[in-house]
Amino acid sequence: MSKRKIYNIEEWAGKTVGNFTITGNTRTIGTNKTWECQCSCGNIVWKRASEIMLGKYTCCSNCVVISSYENSGPRNHHWKGGRFIPQTYITKLCLNRKSKKLPIDIDVEYLESIWTGYCSLSGLPIAINDTASVDRINSSVGYLKGNVQWVHKVINRMKMDLPEEEFNFFCTAVAQRGKERRGGNCL
Repeated sequence: MSKRKIYNIEEWAGKTVGNFTITGNTRTIGTNKTWECQCSCGNIVWKRASEIMLGKYTCCSNCVVISSYENSGPRNHHWKGGRFIPQTYITKLCLNRKSKKLPIDIDVEYLESIWTGYCSLSGLPIAINDTASVDRINSSVGYLKGNVQWVHKVINRMKMDLPEEEFNFFCTAVAQRGKERRGGNCL
């Protein structure tokens, strides 16, 4: 049986660990002794002494969210990409099995220059790392400047390798048939 290290609250009261200042108040929940800690933002939280001492928690959950936002995307010093589009967009295109056979002549700066925040085919709002997808206008040609557009990922999946004109033809046919089946009523 392993021996648990016992931390004495009197030794730690008033000291700072990470962003926490240990207040000196304790309470027991089950077999766990917890300490009251004040985060540097002012929030009061209760954490197990061992978790604080081992560095599992160094700030409250509000500060974790703020810190992860401040250190994400372009704000992170390890960021590779443009102003808001990660370099992984290009990397994924290069690694895609189909793309390996197609020329790729676009970069993050070009993708940012054609970004509107809306799907080029439907007008629906799209978001980077969520619903946005890079589509080839002419699917028989590679990822070249002038041949790519931002679309909703579901629409890109529907379009697959169809040329845009053919895709639009089928979408119109489906919409017309749906209208006929509903007796001429719109959606």
